[in-house]
Amino acid sequence: MKRVLVTGSSGYIGRHLLKVLPEYNTVGLDRIFKPQLADKFIQQDILENKLVEGEYDTVVHLAALVNVGDSMKWPMRYYQTNVGGTLNVMERISYDNFIFASTGAAVESFRNEMVKANEVGQKVLLAAAGVPQAAQTMILENN
Repeated sequence: MKRVLVTGSSGYIGRHLLKVLPEYNTVGLDRIFKPQLADKFIQQDILENKLVEGEYDTVVHLAALVNVGDSMKWPMRYYQTNVGGTLNVMERISYDNFIFASTGAAVESFRNEMVKANEVGQKVLLAAAGVPQAAQTMILENN
């Protein structure tokens, strides 16, 4: 049976993804626990140095920070989690296939409505919106 690791398994997409994978041996990984349909759940942050290691046929990487307002207040926290955490997953877990999904692109669609009158806020928001793109570039360069 194929093994699938879903990071961010407690999030909206992760919970729904696990519903459609009953024929796989699934492992959910998230820093927040919510009841899951995964065969096994590991409560852990993707930034941890001792990130659970293992061999998987597929890793579906959904773990990320996505709150637009918070990303403007703490852009480095978002960068560390969304880019550094992605790199940590890629380096510490063995996989044949890596699927990266992010709702971060939605940040760009809110830019005009949220920061029309605030040039400084717009620059911060654009930097936060660039985080998923940075993670995508890193994934392409490392695979």
